[in-house]
Amino acid sequence: MKFKTRKPADMITVPGRIYPDETAEKKLVSFMRRFQAAKRTAYQALRRGKEPEEIVKDLYRKFFPNARWCQWAVEDAKGHL
Repeated sequence: MKFKTRKPADMITVPGRIYPDETAEKKLVSFMRRFQAAKRTAYQALRRGKEPEEIVKDLYRKFFPNARWCQWAVEDAKGHL
């Protein structure tokens, strides 16, 4: 079932593929590994009863100096509880 979302009238979605060179591919794989590790860490912390705000701060120090990615990792982990 597809859900309708409300997008601005001037926004379009263009499907596409990227073909990164070897350096970009290594960076992307490294990032994906760190994000998955952050999700696993967030999941375990949620199971132990830590507050999401605390978890985001921990992830910020350990994995990403970017709060948005840390928040997304916690939200993804919440989806698996």
